[in-house]
Order: sequence, then structure tokens, then C-alpha cells
Amino acid sequence: MTRVVAVVVTRNRLPMLQKCIDAIRKQTRPCDHIIVVDNGSDDGTDLWLKDQNDLSALRQTNTGGAGGFHTGIAAALRDGYESVWLMDDDVIPSGNCLELLLCNLHPGVGFVAPLVTTPAGSRQLCHHKRFHRFPYLREFCAMSNDLLDRELPNGGLVRIEANGFVGLLVSCTAIRAIGLPRKGFFITWDDTEFTFRITRTFPGYVLVGATVEHHNAVVASSNSNQLPPWRFYYQWRNRILFSWTVDPFPLPILVALRVAVGAGTRTIIDGRRPLRTYFRALWYAVRDGVSRTDGQVDLATRKP
Repeated sequence: MTRVVAVVVTRNRLPMLQKCIDAIRKQTRPCDHIIVVDNGSDDGTDLWLKDQNDLSALRQTNTGGAGGFHTGIAAALRDGYESVWLMDDDVIPSGNCLELLLCNLHPGVGFVAPLVTTPAGSRQLCHHKRFHRFPYLREFCAMSNDLLDRELPNGGLVRIEANGFVGLLVSCTAIRAIGLPRKGFFITWDDTEFTFRITRTFPGYVLVGATVEHHNAVVASSNSNQLPPWRFYYQWRNRILFSWTVDPFPLPILVALRVAVGAGTRTIIDGRRPLRTYFRALWYAVRDGVSRTDGQVDLATRKP
């Protein structure tokens, strides 16, 4: 039987983490083990984790979601697991989710992801992505309900090119072939970049019959007025960094130009304040993306 380990990344969301772990423990097909990567929580998460006898807690300084999954997946590989179930702490899988995913993670498949829904039950399709190919520019687009429903007769499996870290089951064979998530992304786009590297060699799918609830009410998007400047920086820097994975040249330059014009215009229209802070973040995002500079950045102390 396939040995599978769940990897959960958390930071300062203990009540949500407890719900996530409880849902993992109640699976119809139990995990062989659970690894929780604690990104430097200071809300009592470390104390709660010490009292849990059926999981391993890896505590580290805050390296973002990218660094957390890098650490957790590396541990899974070292321990010899055959597949790894990846999720943030705000993901609540349905009771038979893992069982259904495992039944469809056949040899040669890179990953199988569950359909993501909101707590109210509506589909949250932004996590399931395919390329939309424009002339000279390729953009990821979320799956549409029409496209998803049209392809459902294929056993509920719909082929995709990337997916978020919201309950997807990944083959360790695929991970060994393509490498770990890029921890230098820190936060956002790290899951897209990682899963896209997988689907360049192995097929990836979303399984509509398996579901998880995503309890984070704010899903980052390029048009969101709720992104603080630091998150705004990573959103756009990592979008450009990702384009280097897709096509080394000239795509990153075209994406950078689009980001500079599109995000800059949107910043003014959305009325983000203070405007200077957002434009400063955008300047660094474009510059760092084009120069392929990753890592965690403190915008407050950054020098031009």
C-alpha cells in the first residue's frame, strides 16, 4: 500500500490548524503520518503541537509558505514516503478526500488535486489553472465552471497545468524528478511554479469528486484592494519570476511590461493608499522579477 504523508504549513492560526488536523485524522483512508511545519508562530501553536503524539512538528523562522512547503516536502522525501498530501492550515478536506485522490494517483501521474470549495459550497476555481495562450504571451487562467463541467465525463478527472497548495496529492517520484518548491518565492506563486514544473513532465489533474473547503476568505488576486504593500510586492515580483520558468525569453520582459502598466494603472483606479508606497513596491517587484532576484524582502529598509 502506498505510504502517504500529509504536510501542513501554519503560522499563527491555531484554531484553524486544529480543524485542519482533525479533518486529516478523520479520513476514511488515514495518512501514514502528518508533518506540520510551523513558520515561527507565537500564538501557542508550538505548545499545542508538542502535545500531539501522532504528528511531527518542524519549527522554523518564518520563511513563508514557499519555505514551509520546501521544508516539509524535503522531510517527506528523506523519510521515504511515496506521495505527499499538501495543504495550508486553512484547508478542511472532506472525509473521503484522501481515499479518492489515492485511487487516481496512478503510476506516471504527477499530482491529483481535489476540487476547492468555499465553506458555503461554491467552487473556488482560482486554484485550478490552465494556460490561455495569447500571441507572444501565455497567461494562467482559472478553470471555468463550463469547462470543468464539460470535461467531467472523463471519470471526474480534468487535466490542468498548475494548482495551489490546497489539498493536492503529489507523487514523490515526480518531486524527485523536478525538485522542491522554490523557497525564495517566500509567498504566492510558489505553488503555481512548483506544480507547473511537474506538469511539464507528468500529467496533473483535478478530481471533481474529491473536495476540500478553503476557509481563507481573502484569495489574493491582482485586482484585490485588500493586498497590503508587502503582499502586493510578492504578487507581482513572483509573477515575473514564474515567467522565467515558462519561457526564458522574451516572455519575462513582456510580462514585466504588462505588470508595470497594468498593476500601476490598477493601483490608481483602486485608490490604494499611500500611493507612493504601492508604486515603490511595484518598482522593486518589476526590477527584482526581471533580474531574477528572489528571497524575503523588507520593503521598509530597501534602498533604491
